[in-house]
Amino acid sequence: MIAGNDRTKLYSVVALILSVLTFYWRLYPAIRKMDEDGLITPKGYSKTLAIMIASFVGLFLLALLAHLIFQSG
Repeated sequence: MIAGNDRTKLYSVVALILSVLTFYWRLYPAIRKMDEDGLITPKGYSKTLAIMIASFVGLFLLALLAHLIFQSG
């Protein structure tokens, strides 16, 4: 990705966002259920994980928007 052109970097960020969202959509409900059932320590970790995932997606989206704004101008 470091040596890729701008289009490759753009597609990489989009793929990264989609892969993280796929994890959230498919696996997070199972992790939340395990947390509610007391199978994960520390208790409440699923909430921390949700915040971390949202932060990652938010930062990736900001990077994507910044790239689109500053590359077109």
